[in-house]
Amino acid sequence: MSLNKVKSYILSASIKEGILYMLTLAILFHFLKDTYIQYYFILIFIFILVPIIIIIEGNYSKYLNHDHVSISFYIYLFAMFLTTIISIVYMDRWGMDNSELLIALGKFYICPIMCASFILLTDKEKYFKSILYIYVLFIILASLSIYIQEIFGHISFFGETFYHIPRYGKLGYSSITGSVNSYGICFFVAIFIIYFLTELNVFLKAIIISIIIFAALLVTSKSGFVNIGLTLLILFIYSFIKKEWSIFLLCLIILFLGIIFVDSLYIAFTYLFANTFGIEIVPNTKGIDLSTDDIDGRIYWSLWELAYERLSLRFFPANLVSIDYFIGIGVYGGGGAFGTNAISSHNSYVDTYIIGGIALVLSQLFLMLCVQINLLKEILYKNNNISLILFLSNALILFNLLFFNGGIYQPVISFAFWLSVAYLILKKINYSQN
Repeated sequence: MSLNKVKSYILSASIKEGILYMLTLAILFHFLKDTYIQYYFILIFIFILVPIIIIIEGNYSKYLNHDHVSISFYIYLFAMFLTTIISIVYMDRWGMDNSELLIALGKFYICPIMCASFILLTDKEKYFKSILYIYVLFIILASLSIYIQEIFGHISFFGETFYHIPRYGKLGYSSITGSVNSYGICFFVAIFIIYFLTELNVFLKAIIISIIIFAALLVTSKSGFVNIGLTLLILFIYSFIKKEWSIFLLCLIILFLGIIFVDSLYIAFTYLFANTFGIEIVPNTKGIDLSTDDIDGRIYWSLWELAYERLSLRFFPANLVSIDYFIGIGVYGGGGAFGTNAISSHNSYVDTYIIGGIALVLSQLFLMLCVQINLLKEILYKNNNISLILFLSNALILFNLLFFNGGIYQPVISFAFWLSVAYLILKKINYSQN
C-alpha cells in the first residue's frame, strides 16, 4: 500500500468520525476515572490521535479565523496559559506536588481541549447532531442509573459513598454524570434536544422528557429542582408562542400523576418545594428533618439564603496578597473541582477569578457573551434549531454557574457550552471556504 493511500485512509471521513464519537463517549463517561485508572490512558490516547490527524492533513490555515468567537476563544486560551505559569510559580506556596499540579491542570484544560478536538474533527453540521443525540442517550442512561439505585440502593460504581446521604426526606444518589448535584445541572440539555431536534412522536417525546425530569427529582438536588421549573417555563413559553401544546400538556399530566401516585417522587417533590421556597405544601417538610444528621440541625439553606450565600463572597480566600487580586492564585484556587483542598466560593465565576485573576475571568465572560450573541443571531436570522438548543442550554448552565463550583470546567455539565464554541467556529470555517 502506497503512502498516499495510507494518508487518504487515515484522513477518511469514517476514521475522523469514529475518533470523534470515541472522544465524545470517553468525555461523557468520565465518572469511570474514579474506578478505573485505565480511563486516563484511553482518554489521553484519543486526544493524541487528534493532532496527529491534523498534522497529516496539513491544512492548518482553515482553522485561523478572525470571527468574534474564534478570537475570544484564542484570548481565553492565552489567559489559561498565563494561569498555568502562575500555578507553577505558586506550587510551593500552596504545598502542591507535581502530581497534584498535573491533575489540577488536566481538569483545568480538559474542556477547551475537548472543544478544540471537536473543531478539528468535524466538518459537517450532521456530526453535531449526532453528538447531541449521543448526549441524549447518555442522560437517559444517567436517569436509569438513578432509578436502579432507587430500587436496589446505593451502588458504588456510580459514585462515592458520601453521596449516598439523606437529603430532603430521602436518600440522594449520584449517577454517571458525576456527583449527586451534577445531574440536576445538565439534564435539561437532553430535554431541549428531544423537544426541538428529534423526530419522535409527541407521546414518546413526553414520556422520555418526563422520565428525565423524574430522575432530576429523585436525586433531591435543590439546583435540579429549580432547573425543572425553569425548563418547564421555557417549554411553556415556546408552546405559547408556537401554539403547540401537546407535548407540554402531556408532560404535565405524566409528571402530576407520577408525583401523586409514586411515594418517592411525592416525598422528593414536597420536601424539595418546602426547603427551596420555604412554603410547606405538606406539614413538617421544612426545617429539621429526622432522616438527616446535618450538624446544623437544618436540612439545607432555603433557595434565597443559598443564593445570598453564593453571591456574598463569604468564602473568598482571606490569605491573599495584593498581586493575587490581579493575577489570581493558580489552579489551587479551584478547590474540589480541581482536586485541591482550597475552600471554594461555590460560584464558578468567583472561582475563575480566584484561579486566574482579572485576565481569566474577563476572557471567560467575553467568550460566553460572544457565544450567546452569535447563537442568538443564528436563531433569529436562520431559524436554526441546533443554535436554539445550545442557546437555551447555555442560558441555564451560565445561570447555574453562579451557585456551582467549577461547573465550566466539568465536561458533562458544560458540554453544551463548549460544543457551542466548536459549532460556531466550524460554521465560520465552512462559510469562509464556500
